[in-house]
Parts: sequence; C-alpha cells; structure tokens
Amino acid sequence: MQPKKQPKKTFLGIAVLEKSVKRSVKLLSILKPKSKNSYYAEFELNGKIQRKSLKTKNKIDAVKKWDILASEIEKNLNKEINNTPSIQEAFENYLNYRSNNVQSSTFRSDKWSLLKLLKYLESINIFFCENLTPSIIYQFLENLSNEGKTGKTINNYISLLSRLFNYFKEKHYISENFIDTKKLWKKRKKKNQSIFSKKEARIIIERIRLIEDIEYRTILLSPFFTGLRFSELRALNRKNIDLEKRFIYVMEKQTPDDKTPIRILKSKSAQRKIPILKEYQSILTPYLEIIKSEYIFANINYKRLSELRRSLEKELNIPFRFHDGRHFFASLLINNGFDIKKIQYILGHESINQTIDIYGHLIEKINPDDFDRINF
Repeated sequence: MQPKKQPKKTFLGIAVLEKSVKRSVKLLSILKPKSKNSYYAEFELNGKIQRKSLKTKNKIDAVKKWDILASEIEKNLNKEINNTPSIQEAFENYLNYRSNNVQSSTFRSDKWSLLKLLKYLESINIFFCENLTPSIIYQFLENLSNEGKTGKTINNYISLLSRLFNYFKEKHYISENFIDTKKLWKKRKKKNQSIFSKKEARIIIERIRLIEDIEYRTILLSPFFTGLRFSELRALNRKNIDLEKRFIYVMEKQTPDDKTPIRILKSKSAQRKIPILKEYQSILTPYLEIIKSEYIFANINYKRLSELRRSLEKELNIPFRFHDGRHFFASLLINNGFDIKKIQYILGHESINQTIDIYGHLIEKINPDDFDRINF
C-alpha cells in the first residue's frame, strides 16, 4: 500500500491540491426558440449564461449533441486550468519571491494581508487570476473601510496590491491593462496620530516604575525617554551607550521574528546618535550595572512583554502600545520647540515628509502676529 501523499506546505498555511477547484459547465435547458429551426443549449459557464446552437431539429439528437459539446467545453476548461495558476498558487509564488527580497517583518505583514484577501476572494467564488477584475479589488478595499480599518492600514493594502499586480503582470497571470486601473484606488487620508497627554504618560510611567523585573521595567520606560523603536532597543549594544557624554548610538535592529539575531541598520537616516535625558540616565545607569550581557535587552521575550503591557493597559484603563511611548516622546520634542529637521533625525525617519505626515498636526500653526515682528 502506497503512503498517503502529504499536502504541499504553503506560506499561507492552507493545503494546496493540484487543482483544488474544478470549474464545470452547467446545463440549464435544451430549447427550441420560436424564431429558430434548431434546438439550442442554454448553459452556465464561469457564472455567465450562454446559448449555443446544437444544429439539429430532433430533441433526442440535441441531447446527444449536448453531451459531446459539454465534453469539449470541459476539456478546454481543464486545459485552461492547467495553464493558469489558481489565486492561491499565484499568491504563494509571489510570497516565495518576496521572501528573498524583504525583511521578515515585512514578509509577515504581506502574508497576513494576502491571507485576508484570499479568504475574501474565496467567499465570492473567485479562484483563478483571469477572473479578477478591478471592481472586485475595489470592493475588497471598501469592505476594509467598512470594517473600521484605518486609512494607514488601507493605504498599506493598496501599496501591497500595486506590488502584487505588477508581479502578476510580469508573470502574465493578468492582462496587460489590468494594473492601469489602480488609479481607481484612491489612497485614504490618514487620521491624525493620537497621542496621550502628559498626565496620562506620567500615570503610565509611574506604574511601569513599580514593575519588579528590572529588564521589562527598563525596556517599557525606554520609548518614553528616547523615542527608540522596539527593534532598535532589542538590538541596543552597551558599547553604543555613552553615559558620560550622554549619547546613545543607534546602529542595529532586531524585529521579533528576525531569523538573523542582530542586523545593521542599512538606512543612513536610521543610524543616528540621540541625547540621553537626565531622567533616563538615572534609569539606565543602575540597569547597566546589573545586566552584564553585550546586548542589554537580549533576554526580553516579546510575548511576555506584550502580555505585561496589556495587563497594565487594562489596569490603568489607558489604551497604549509600546510604540505610543515613541509618539509621546516626539510630541515632547515638538512642544519644546525642536526644529522639525532635528526631530526627523532623532526619530530616524527616512525623510522630513514622514515626520510631517505623522506629527504635522501637532506643529503650531503660524500666527499672523508673528509677521508683525518682521522688519525691512
């Protein structure tokens, strides 16, 4: 007895059969229209109703001819299916391509976004690339909006879809002019970044100070005083901390699912040095005396950190993410009159436009009275 063939493992985590969906032709009726001399077959194919002459005046012969016609249609369909990838296979091919070109966190985001799209397409019985239409994709984006997804999330989907269909075009999975219709997908206006008040921040900070575990206490406080991302803190090396001159040199990163433990930041704007606030210096100094490892937050477990943050969120009844500490730090820089270019550098944004897009609404608008002080 031959062993049972195992399903192929996929990026999307769904078993793929050789052809998991088989399209078929469905006979609706065999009829003889009043204005015609021969019988016709009315049938459904790919959701469309069609009618074709069977070229006979005898109904019995018409039934036999329909069997032959249906067999030919099925044969052509099978040939078409074998030459055209299913939606799932096309997504798998794209993810396989992306896995070699992006960091793991970006790949993971693409994977889950495509899984959501795949489930949507299956729910409306779209299984093959040639059945995709711009209106289907537009409706998917509208559904995301109706689900309450933010403009930022929908914009991320639009960017993903643009990359996806460029890949499909190169592979001839879709028609040449399909991607041209992306102009129909207007990016959503982003909502202003919500940032908690100084009072809320102080409540959170004071509660974090009560955490017994010094590693988790210190890393949870860090974004409030440095604006560093979790990936940057996770890869913070003690040799890049100068307590005497009060500078942190940000040189490396590590995302939660990175296969490579520590990676050098490639972007020049991401590599930077940031001043150490005196309050953070008082937090960091005793921590470095206790923690002897080269990478000072190497023992942090991301799952445990998330659970701890959620418990604090519930206890304080103040919604916050780890990244919100970074947003609050940015708001402090703005409120204290820091130049926007300096803020961009401290936060490690690739461009000043990125800083303005996120925090522009916090920057004080120009008052006409300011112009009265100008002298010629």
